[in-house]
Amino acid sequence: FDIVGPSFLEYDKIHNTNTIVTACIYSDPKLLNKLIDVGGDIHSTNSDGASALQLAASGDNVKVLKYLFALGLRPDHIDTHTHDESECVKGNTPLISATQHQAANAVVCLLDSGYECLLDHKNCADQTAFDYITLACCSWQDWPGWFIKKMKEYFTSNEQIKRLDKY
Repeated sequence: FDIVGPSFLEYDKIHNTNTIVTACIYSDPKLLNKLIDVGGDIHSTNSDGASALQLAASGDNVKVLKYLFALGLRPDHIDTHTHDESECVKGNTPLISATQHQAANAVVCLLDSGYECLLDHKNCADQTAFDYITLACCSWQDWPGWFIKKMKEYFTSNEQIKRLDKY
């Protein structure tokens, strides 16, 4: 099985997978470029409805996020499926996916990209990216201090600042 040859496309058909989208979590731009060269569709989604940007964001893969931006992808894709009934991901954006996985570098990369990140968008759990940031702060998980400072630059309403000041 050649991961960067045409056979990966056949493997994807047989196993209902999407190698190029999944590769966005763990790989680097060089591998993605090879996959695109042999016919991979960077605009597709995986069987769960997640886009390449969503998986790169949830995997905190900033190099791939920047590469995908250079290819013309924008962080306004909304996931339309859920892969696990116990975990609601329907309606997630790349920014929500990054905050759910505490991918601090990806969150900053998305917000610094200059593209519309749908800050006020709510997923099927009625949560925004900001909600996930503050939920993580309230739980056993902690965002790094530099991250909370950076978020105060983006989320500037009095209510949001009060919620961030708790951490």
